Amino acid sequence: MTIDISTCMQDFVAKRRLFQSEAQFQFELAWHIQEMYPNYKVYLEVLTATRKDIAVKNNTADSKKRAYTDIIVFDSDGNYIAIELKYKTALGNYENDSINLLHHGATDFGRFDFLYDIWRIEQLKQNNIQQYNFKFDSTKFAGGYAIFLTNEKKYWEDSKEEKKECLYRDFCISEKDCIEEGIPLKWNKKPKKPKCCVNGTFRDTELKFNQKYDFKWEPYYNDGVNPEFRYLIEEIKIK
Repeated sequence: MTIDISTCMQDFVAKRRLFQSEAQFQFELAWHIQEMYPNYKVYLEVLTATRKDIAVKNNTADSKKRAYTDIIVFDSDGNYIAIELKYKTALGNYENDSINLLHHGATDFGRFDFLYDIWRIEQLKQNNIQQYNFKFDSTKFAGGYAIFLTNEKKYWEDSKEEKKECLYRDFCISEKDCIEEGIPLKWNKKPKKPKCCVNGTFRDTELKFNQKYDFKWEPYYNDGVNPEFRYLIEEIKIK
């Protein structure tokens, strides 16, 4: 089972397709995959795992015990491909003001969340995290993709070396960076600053990966006026 996710994204590039929100990006990508692969079944927001180690506290986002995957593609034998998306924007008014984008900011969290998506897809194959109950047979995992679409240049420009004193140092995803297999990533908490914005949240964790990831940002959209868009695709392979 395979899908050509690069062609899907290049089709959007050719159409100069922009999105008002991540939800719209998610829906249109799923629709396009279904058009390209009519014999597959494509689902959105699929419950793939439940967390057992996080207590419910006031129904906040950090306390959710259910883990959903943005897009799951199934073949007729039940094999599946998992896809996670991130769509982070800076201010911009595109296509004659028909697309008005907000400034999301928090690029430290954005970096972590993208890598966390990759980590969660890896776990669909490994099923070796005791804190999770997985909903699908790991032997049916056929691969995965994490896609990041953004017009915030900090994501592709700021490198680990340039930000070595920053809290998010380990989570940089510029083309100068890479993620090594088996080496844990963690927040750069300094002893003199015991309080940290990630303390007590789901982000307060180390991430360790089962393969190496390099980051190749591709051009997506540039009107010469607003911040340009680029995108990143990371493939999670079967081992």
